[in-house]
Amino acid sequence: GGALSPLLYILYKDNISLLRTIQGIKLGMFSDDLSIFTKGLKKEKQIKSLQEAVLYLQWYSLHHGLMLNFDKTVHFLFHKKRSAPKPPTFYFSKDLQEKYPTGYNTFPKLGVNIPVNFTTEPSKYLGITFNQKMDFHIHAQKTCDRMMRIYYSMNRTIKNMWRIKCDLTWTLLDTCILSIFEYSSIIWPFFKKYTKTLWLRLYDRIIRTTFHAIRGTPKIHMYHQLDTMDLEHRLTLLNSKHFSRIIRTPRSGILRRELENVYWPIIKHWVRMRGCLPSHRGSSEKSSAFF
Repeated sequence: GGALSPLLYILYKDNISLLRTIQGIKLGMFSDDLSIFTKGLKKEKQIKSLQEAVLYLQWYSLHHGLMLNFDKTVHFLFHKKRSAPKPPTFYFSKDLQEKYPTGYNTFPKLGVNIPVNFTTEPSKYLGITFNQKMDFHIHAQKTCDRMMRIYYSMNRTIKNMWRIKCDLTWTLLDTCILSIFEYSSIIWPFFKKYTKTLWLRLYDRIIRTTFHAIRGTPKIHMYHQLDTMDLEHRLTLLNSKHFSRIIRTPRSGILRRELENVYWPIIKHWVRMRGCLPSHRGSSEKSSAFF
Protein backbone atom coordinates (compact mmCIF):
# COMPACT_ATOMS: atom_id res chain seq x y z
CA GLY A 1 0.00 0.00 0.00
CA GLY A 2 3.03 2.31 0.11
CA ALA A 3 4.13 4.76 -2.54
CA LEU A 4 7.04 2.53 -3.56
CA SER A 5 4.93 -0.62 -3.88
CA PRO A 6 4.19 -0.30 -7.65
CA LEU A 7 7.86 0.47 -8.40
CA LEU A 8 9.11 -2.48 -6.34
CA TYR A 9 6.55 -4.73 -8.01
CA ILE A 10 7.77 -3.75 -11.48
CA LEU A 11 11.41 -4.30 -10.48
CA TYR A 12 10.63 -7.79 -9.18
CA LYS A 13 8.38 -8.73 -12.10
CA ASP A 14 10.46 -7.19 -14.90
CA ASN A 15 11.75 -10.48 -16.34
CA ILE A 16 8.29 -12.00 -16.35
CA SER A 17 7.93 -10.42 -19.79
CA LEU A 18 9.58 -13.64 -21.06
CA LEU A 19 6.01 -14.97 -21.07
CA ARG A 20 5.65 -13.30 -24.45
CA THR A 21 7.97 -15.93 -25.93
CA ILE A 22 5.27 -18.57 -25.37
CA GLN A 23 3.24 -19.03 -28.55
CA GLY A 24 0.19 -16.78 -28.63
CA ILE A 25 0.67 -15.32 -25.13
CA LYS A 26 0.18 -11.60 -24.58
CA LEU A 27 1.13 -9.87 -21.35
CA GLY A 28 -0.38 -6.72 -19.90
CA MET A 29 1.22 -5.15 -16.84
CA PHE A 30 0.29 -1.80 -15.35
CA SER A 31 1.61 -0.82 -11.94
CA ASP A 32 0.83 -3.88 -9.76
CA ASP A 33 -1.84 -5.35 -12.07
CA LEU A 34 -0.93 -8.30 -14.26
CA SER A 35 -3.01 -9.94 -16.99
CA ILE A 36 -2.13 -12.82 -19.32
CA PHE A 37 -4.27 -13.47 -22.37
CA THR A 38 -4.17 -15.17 -25.73
CA LYS A 39 -5.94 -14.98 -29.07
CA GLY A 40 -5.64 -16.15 -32.65
CA LEU A 41 -4.87 -19.78 -31.81
CA LYS A 42 -6.85 -22.97 -31.86
CA LYS A 43 -8.52 -23.88 -28.59
CA GLU A 44 -6.08 -26.69 -27.75
CA LYS A 45 -3.06 -24.47 -28.31
CA GLN A 46 -4.62 -21.66 -26.29
CA ILE A 47 -5.14 -23.96 -23.31
CA LYS A 48 -1.61 -25.35 -23.57
CA SER A 49 -0.01 -21.90 -23.83
CA LEU A 50 -2.01 -20.46 -20.94
CA GLN A 51 -1.24 -23.42 -18.67
CA GLU A 52 2.45 -23.05 -19.48
CA ALA A 53 2.21 -19.35 -18.64
CA VAL A 54 0.53 -20.10 -15.28
CA LEU A 55 3.27 -22.56 -14.31
CA TYR A 56 6.00 -20.14 -15.38
CA LEU A 57 4.37 -17.42 -13.26
CA GLN A 58 4.30 -19.81 -10.28
CA TRP A 59 7.96 -20.77 -10.77
CA TYR A 60 9.05 -17.15 -11.21
CA SER A 61 7.29 -16.11 -8.01
CA LEU A 62 8.90 -18.95 -6.04
CA HIS A 63 12.33 -18.20 -7.46
CA HIS A 64 12.16 -14.52 -6.42
CA GLY A 65 10.48 -15.01 -3.06
CA LEU A 66 7.10 -13.61 -4.13
CA MET A 67 3.88 -15.13 -2.81
CA LEU A 68 0.97 -15.68 -5.19
CA ASN A 69 -2.54 -15.06 -3.94
CA PHE A 70 -4.37 -18.11 -5.32
CA ASP A 71 -7.77 -16.82 -4.18
CA LYS A 72 -7.51 -13.58 -6.14
CA THR A 73 -6.18 -15.22 -9.30
CA VAL A 74 -9.05 -15.79 -11.74
CA HIS A 75 -9.43 -16.61 -15.42
CA PHE A 76 -12.08 -15.24 -17.72
CA LEU A 77 -13.42 -16.56 -21.02
CA PHE A 78 -14.38 -14.17 -23.81
CA HIS A 79 -16.66 -15.42 -26.56
CA LYS A 80 -19.19 -14.24 -29.15
CA LYS A 81 -21.43 -17.30 -29.04
CA ARG A 82 -25.03 -17.24 -27.89
CA SER A 83 -24.39 -19.85 -25.19
CA ALA A 84 -21.17 -19.84 -23.20
CA PRO A 85 -18.76 -22.68 -24.08
CA LYS A 86 -17.34 -24.98 -21.44
CA PRO A 87 -14.44 -23.20 -19.74
CA PRO A 88 -10.99 -24.85 -19.66
CA THR A 89 -9.30 -25.77 -16.38
CA PHE A 90 -5.95 -24.33 -15.31
CA TYR A 91 -4.04 -25.15 -12.14
CA PHE A 92 -1.08 -24.28 -9.93
CA SER A 93 1.21 -27.26 -9.44
CA LYS A 94 1.62 -28.72 -5.95
CA ASP A 95 4.84 -30.48 -7.00
CA LEU A 96 6.35 -27.19 -8.11
CA GLN A 97 5.25 -25.49 -4.89
CA GLU A 98 6.65 -28.20 -2.59
CA LYS A 99 9.74 -29.51 -4.36
CA TYR A 100 11.24 -26.34 -5.77
CA PRO A 101 14.22 -25.49 -3.54
CA THR A 102 14.05 -21.94 -2.21
CA GLY A 103 15.55 -20.11 0.70
CA TYR A 104 12.12 -18.96 1.85
CA ASN A 105 10.05 -20.91 4.37
CA THR A 106 6.93 -18.78 4.24
CA PHE A 107 5.29 -20.34 1.19
CA PRO A 108 2.12 -22.37 1.84
CA LYS A 109 2.26 -26.09 1.06
CA LEU A 110 -0.28 -27.45 -1.39
CA GLY A 111 -1.82 -30.88 -0.82
CA VAL A 112 -3.26 -30.99 -4.33
CA ASN A 113 -3.07 -28.98 -7.52
CA ILE A 114 -4.92 -25.71 -6.97
CA PRO A 115 -7.30 -24.86 -9.84
CA VAL A 116 -7.38 -21.27 -11.03
CA ASN A 117 -10.76 -19.77 -10.17
CA PHE A 118 -13.10 -19.30 -13.11
CA THR A 119 -15.65 -16.49 -13.09
CA THR A 120 -18.50 -15.46 -15.36
CA GLU A 121 -19.15 -12.24 -13.46
CA PRO A 122 -18.06 -9.00 -15.12
CA SER A 123 -14.47 -8.29 -14.13
CA LYS A 124 -12.96 -4.86 -13.60
CA TYR A 125 -9.43 -4.19 -14.83
CA LEU A 126 -7.82 -0.74 -14.80
CA GLY A 127 -11.20 0.91 -14.33
CA ILE A 128 -12.84 -0.88 -17.28
CA THR A 129 -15.53 -3.51 -16.67
CA PHE A 130 -15.23 -6.49 -19.02
CA ASN A 131 -18.02 -8.94 -19.73
CA GLN A 132 -17.83 -12.16 -21.72
CA LYS A 133 -19.35 -10.65 -24.87
CA MET A 134 -16.82 -7.77 -24.88
CA ASP A 135 -19.50 -5.24 -25.82
CA PHE A 136 -18.77 -3.02 -22.77
CA HIS A 137 -22.49 -2.42 -22.19
CA ILE A 138 -22.20 -3.16 -18.47
CA HIS A 139 -19.29 -0.75 -18.18
CA ALA A 140 -21.25 1.95 -20.00
CA GLN A 141 -24.29 1.42 -17.76
CA LYS A 142 -22.25 1.54 -14.56
CA THR A 143 -20.46 4.66 -15.77
CA CYS A 144 -23.80 6.32 -16.54
CA ASP A 145 -25.15 5.47 -13.09
CA ARG A 146 -22.04 6.89 -11.46
CA MET A 147 -22.21 10.10 -13.49
CA MET A 148 -25.95 10.52 -12.80
CA ARG A 149 -25.33 10.40 -9.05
CA ILE A 150 -22.71 13.13 -9.37
CA TYR A 151 -24.88 15.08 -11.80
CA TYR A 152 -27.96 15.18 -9.56
CA SER A 153 -25.91 16.30 -6.58
CA MET A 154 -24.16 19.07 -8.53
CA ASN A 155 -27.27 20.18 -10.40
CA ARG A 156 -29.18 20.64 -7.16
CA THR A 157 -26.39 22.82 -5.79
CA ILE A 158 -25.91 24.81 -9.00
CA LYS A 159 -29.61 25.75 -9.12
CA ASN A 160 -29.22 27.46 -5.77
CA MET A 161 -26.18 29.37 -7.06
CA TRP A 162 -27.93 31.11 -9.93
CA ARG A 163 -25.65 34.18 -9.66
CA ILE A 164 -22.52 32.37 -10.86
CA LYS A 165 -21.41 32.65 -14.47
CA CYS A 166 -22.09 30.00 -17.05
CA ASP A 167 -18.35 29.48 -17.61
CA LEU A 168 -17.85 28.46 -13.99
CA THR A 169 -20.78 26.04 -14.18
CA TRP A 170 -19.33 24.44 -17.29
CA THR A 171 -15.87 24.15 -15.71
CA LEU A 172 -17.33 22.31 -12.71
CA LEU A 173 -19.36 19.92 -14.85
CA ASP A 174 -16.53 19.37 -17.31
CA THR A 175 -14.03 18.59 -14.56
CA CYS A 176 -16.21 16.42 -12.31
CA ILE A 177 -18.38 14.54 -14.80
CA LEU A 178 -17.09 14.72 -18.36
CA SER A 179 -13.62 13.60 -17.26
CA ILE A 180 -15.28 10.23 -16.50
CA PHE A 181 -16.38 10.06 -20.15
CA GLU A 182 -12.84 10.77 -21.31
CA TYR A 183 -11.28 8.02 -19.18
CA SER A 184 -13.27 5.45 -21.17
CA SER A 185 -12.64 7.07 -24.54
CA ILE A 186 -10.34 4.25 -25.67
CA ILE A 187 -13.26 1.78 -25.77
CA TRP A 188 -15.75 4.20 -27.35
CA PRO A 189 -15.25 2.77 -30.89
CA PHE A 190 -16.26 -0.69 -29.58
CA PHE A 191 -19.61 0.49 -28.20
CA LYS A 192 -22.75 -0.64 -29.98
CA LYS A 193 -25.31 1.89 -31.11
CA TYR A 194 -27.70 1.47 -28.18
CA THR A 195 -24.76 1.75 -25.75
CA LYS A 196 -23.56 4.98 -27.33
CA THR A 197 -27.09 6.37 -27.06
CA LEU A 198 -26.91 6.16 -23.25
CA TRP A 199 -23.86 8.38 -23.16
CA LEU A 200 -25.05 10.77 -25.86
CA ARG A 201 -28.29 11.49 -24.00
CA LEU A 202 -26.49 12.10 -20.73
CA TYR A 203 -23.92 14.33 -22.42
CA ASP A 204 -26.64 16.48 -24.03
CA ARG A 205 -28.40 16.71 -20.69
CA ILE A 206 -25.26 18.04 -19.03
CA ILE A 207 -24.78 20.59 -21.82
CA ARG A 208 -28.33 21.90 -21.38
CA THR A 209 -27.90 22.06 -17.61
CA THR A 210 -25.05 24.52 -18.08
CA PHE A 211 -27.43 27.03 -19.68
CA HIS A 212 -30.68 25.71 -18.21
CA ALA A 213 -31.80 25.71 -21.84
CA ILE A 214 -35.15 24.41 -23.04
CA ARG A 215 -35.35 21.12 -24.93
CA GLY A 216 -35.69 22.71 -28.39
CA THR A 217 -32.47 24.76 -28.20
CA PRO A 218 -30.12 23.74 -31.04
CA LYS A 219 -27.15 21.88 -29.61
CA ILE A 220 -24.68 23.35 -32.10
CA HIS A 221 -25.13 26.82 -30.56
CA MET A 222 -24.42 25.50 -27.08
CA TYR A 223 -21.32 23.65 -28.30
CA HIS A 224 -19.95 26.86 -29.83
CA GLN A 225 -20.74 28.86 -26.71
CA LEU A 226 -18.82 26.39 -24.52
CA ASP A 227 -16.03 25.90 -27.08
CA THR A 228 -16.54 22.15 -27.13
CA MET A 229 -17.74 19.43 -29.51
CA ASP A 230 -20.35 16.72 -29.52
CA LEU A 231 -19.40 13.57 -27.63
CA GLU A 232 -18.60 11.51 -30.75
CA HIS A 233 -16.00 13.97 -32.04
CA ARG A 234 -14.71 14.77 -28.56
CA LEU A 235 -13.83 11.16 -27.70
CA THR A 236 -12.54 10.41 -31.21
CA LEU A 237 -10.20 13.39 -31.06
CA LEU A 238 -8.96 12.30 -27.64
CA ASN A 239 -8.19 8.82 -29.00
CA SER A 240 -6.30 10.41 -31.87
CA LYS A 241 -4.17 12.37 -29.41
CA HIS A 242 -3.44 9.23 -27.40
CA PHE A 243 -2.45 7.28 -30.49
CA SER A 244 -0.18 10.05 -31.80
CA ARG A 245 1.64 10.11 -28.46
CA ILE A 246 2.14 6.35 -28.63
CA ILE A 247 3.63 6.67 -32.13
CA ARG A 248 6.25 9.07 -30.75
CA THR A 249 7.64 6.43 -28.39
CA PRO A 250 11.34 5.49 -28.80
CA ARG A 251 12.07 3.17 -31.72
CA SER A 252 13.74 0.67 -29.38
CA GLY A 253 10.62 0.26 -27.21
CA ILE A 254 8.35 -2.79 -27.15
CA LEU A 255 5.29 -0.60 -27.70
CA ARG A 256 6.83 0.83 -30.85
CA ARG A 257 7.46 -2.66 -32.28
CA GLU A 258 3.93 -3.72 -31.37
CA LEU A 259 2.50 -0.78 -33.32
CA GLU A 260 4.79 -1.31 -36.30
CA ASN A 261 4.25 -5.07 -36.59
CA VAL A 262 0.58 -5.37 -35.62
CA TYR A 263 -1.38 -2.15 -35.93
CA TRP A 264 0.40 -0.34 -38.75
CA PRO A 265 -0.40 -3.01 -41.41
CA ILE A 266 -4.04 -2.89 -40.30
CA ILE A 267 -4.13 0.90 -40.67
CA LYS A 268 -2.56 0.75 -44.13
CA HIS A 269 -5.04 -1.90 -45.23
CA TRP A 270 -7.95 0.15 -43.87
CA VAL A 271 -6.75 3.27 -45.69
CA ARG A 272 -6.21 1.44 -48.99
CA MET A 273 -9.68 -0.11 -48.81
CA ARG A 274 -11.07 3.42 -48.80
CA GLY A 275 -8.89 4.57 -51.69
CA CYS A 276 -6.91 7.08 -49.64
CA LEU A 277 -3.52 5.47 -50.18
CA PRO A 278 -2.32 4.11 -53.53
CA SER A 279 -1.07 0.54 -53.43
CA HIS A 280 2.40 -0.03 -54.90
CA ARG A 281 2.53 -3.27 -56.82
CA GLY A 282 5.68 -5.27 -56.46
CA SER A 283 6.84 -3.31 -53.42
CA SER A 284 7.76 -5.29 -50.36
CA GLU A 285 6.24 -4.74 -46.93
CA LYS A 286 9.52 -3.34 -45.62
CA SER A 287 9.61 -0.57 -48.22
CA SER A 288 6.69 1.27 -46.58
CA ALA A 289 8.14 3.21 -43.68
CA PHE A 290 6.49 3.48 -40.31
CA PHE A 291 6.68 7.14 -39.30
